[in-house]
Amino acid sequence: MSATLPAPTRELAASLAVTRFGLGAKPGELGKLRGDPQGWLLAQIRPEGADTPVGLDGAPFKSTPERFAEFRAYREAIKAAGADEEARKAARQPYNALVADEMLGRVRLGCLTEAGFRERWALFWLNHFTVSAVKGEEEAALVSAFDREAIRPNVFRRFEDLLLASSRHPAMLLYLDQAQSAGPNSLAGVRRHMGLNENLAREILELHTVGAEAGYSQADVTEFARALTGWSIGREQAGENEGRFMFRPQLHEPGRRQVFGRSYGEGGEDQARNVLLDLARHPKTAQRLAFKLATHFVADRPPQALVERLEQRFRDTGGDLAELARTLIARRFLRALTVP
Repeated sequence: MSATLPAPTRELAASLAVTRFGLGAKPGELGKLRGDPQGWLLAQIRPEGADTPVGLDGAPFKSTPERFAEFRAYREAIKAAGADEEARKAARQPYNALVADEMLGRVRLGCLTEAGFRERWALFWLNHFTVSAVKGEEEAALVSAFDREAIRPNVFRRFEDLLLASSRHPAMLLYLDQAQSAGPNSLAGVRRHMGLNENLAREILELHTVGAEAGYSQADVTEFARALTGWSIGREQAGENEGRFMFRPQLHEPGRRQVFGRSYGEGGEDQARNVLLDLARHPKTAQRLAFKLATHFVADRPPQALVERLEQRFRDTGGDLAELARTLIARRFLRALTVP
């Protein structure tokens, strides 16, 4: 952005950078950005992803496996407390504190960051791949870890990387009941009469990838859910795999799958992975994400030319999210600074 632009145009560009792309202007920030606000935004795009929230003391928060071990101890303390309300309250205190500290860490990062666009970009994708903190105590303990481990490292990689990381994370597997899903004809399904759960399959199709308007059928949802069987989480008996993604073959529904017009041979864990990769690269996914990004960062009714440009860039680059961010910034500034 040239400093020779008229002063009103420089003011507009700086304001656009911090409000439409960032989290608002900090004191004195607009003055610093007048020289090259577009360059300020582009410099925030980096391969390692978004910044990671830390505690008030600067120490990193614990990982998902560590949280699983802590939550196991919490459950044991609650059980030992029995009907003693004071003891139960004391047992809950560490759990409540860790959830509150992690949420505060995210808020603090948003308030203090010098990279407002990078943080807003991460928050956009965290909202896209939503997990809930209100479904249950175990899920609540993992929401912030999901943000740190699945979302933030991947926000400037390929969309398929982000999709796979979010779909395999224990927070998502718990939130959408995937860990309890079993194929009716699997070993566990037959012996323990476990059933199929379609929540994750439906969410991925409807919200994470192609969207409800794409034309998939209920049969597609069911077949995708069958492909996902076996995607689960290591519990205490899994040793070092406690709190990590695990594929459990005894839960997997045997057979070939037909999902959204494509066939998938028997492949265990890779069967669902291949479905996810195809959904990530699908033209309907490119179309939907282009519109969603343009709506969030530009306007409720974004220019059709911008949406089409983002969609084409997604398809040309294989869903490279860094390139999508650069295209969004460049096209938005071009329009803002050339249209009266």
